[in-house]
Amino acid sequence: MFLKNFITENKLIYLLFYIVFFSHIYLWDLTNMNNAIENSTNKPFWILRYLVLFFLLNFFFDKKALDKNFLIIFIIIIFQIILNLILYNQLITLKEFGSIIFFFLLYLVTFYEKDRILRNLKSFFELVIVINFIGLIYYYFNDEVRIVGSCNLVLIDNIIFHENSHYAMMIVPIFIYYIFEKINLRNSIFIFLLCFNSLIYLSLTLIVGIIASLLICLIILIIHQVKKGYVIYLLLFFFIILMVSQNNCTHRIQYLIDKTNYDLNYIDKNKFNENEFNNLILNRNLSSEVMNIAVLNTINTFDKGRVLGWGFNSYYRAYEDNIKNIINKYYPNHDLDYQLFKLNKSDARSTLLKIINEFGILSLIFLYYAYKFILNKSIDLKYKSSISSLLITQLISGAGYFNGGFAIFLFLMIILSNSSQKLKK
Repeated sequence: MFLKNFITENKLIYLLFYIVFFSHIYLWDLTNMNNAIENSTNKPFWILRYLVLFFLLNFFFDKKALDKNFLIIFIIIIFQIILNLILYNQLITLKEFGSIIFFFLLYLVTFYEKDRILRNLKSFFELVIVINFIGLIYYYFNDEVRIVGSCNLVLIDNIIFHENSHYAMMIVPIFIYYIFEKINLRNSIFIFLLCFNSLIYLSLTLIVGIIASLLICLIILIIHQVKKGYVIYLLLFFFIILMVSQNNCTHRIQYLIDKTNYDLNYIDKNKFNENEFNNLILNRNLSSEVMNIAVLNTINTFDKGRVLGWGFNSYYRAYEDNIKNIINKYYPNHDLDYQLFKLNKSDARSTLLKIINEFGILSLIFLYYAYKFILNKSIDLKYKSSISSLLITQLISGAGYFNGGFAIFLFLMIILSNSSQKLKK
């Protein structure tokens, strides 16, 4: 009893909780931190994500029974392992086994710490905003500021996010959270800093993530019968206009659509259309090509009959199975050494495509949980909207399950989908 109270109530343990959970969710992309420290060797920042396992101790002291969802997901993953072994003679690797273990341990941690995680969300958000603002000022005065031709107008380095798309993955839920917060001086200051930071670190992922999240928010407002839709509509209109007005943003989307369409309707049918091909070359960009490869891998997964997927955290198998075919068929002027074929080999650039490749039709279970989560009126609007927005943004453009807090927010969605009690503030 003493140890249980010590873990749940001691201030030092609370500080440890704050540090390790903040680190797990936000400090996963610290490449620039190593570069910023002169004469430093690469620090093993990846260890930070595993410190959350300290709070597994609650599993032994809290008598609260686990929900059935843990068992359902466990059965699905074990079923996949056995089926892939029988049908395809596919053995899981040590790395895959380790990621499965960590996945379930992280579920246990999230299950027993969900109230404390939710209570600290806002302070997490505020700290991220402050760190990004301080970093922006630091790099503005100490680093080169470049005028660029992508979605953002200027290019300034970032302390904790290596790419603007990574910044977007983590900032969209904060933006959405403040839509449902009270307007006061404190919140207004953070909203201003958030908008200022986001203007500098603007990206297609940020704009698309906000638009998709606002659409989800409209559904949530209808379900909760809250009359605040005018704010959502105004923001939706603003960001759609912003995206359409940025040709470098829309060209990326257009190239992905046109390239995939050309691959399926011309190359797969052994046809060649010179006009279509020349138009593709004009809008060509690396990030859209990475996404195009992930789409082609997803199609290949189902063409090969892997309707139940390749297994948990095994997207790299789908990638390796199809990449030579992709090079020979869709990118014949390049070889394996080309930069494009070294990117996002494990995360598919999109967590949605990663899940579909790894779980196949079994991924519908997560859609079921999302449906229950959205319909559950006992969940506070701020929490429901911010959890939904992080998930939808990273489903569009993500970095895997264990980066960006995706797994923790996924587990929060699953756990809260069955919750009938009002969440503690």
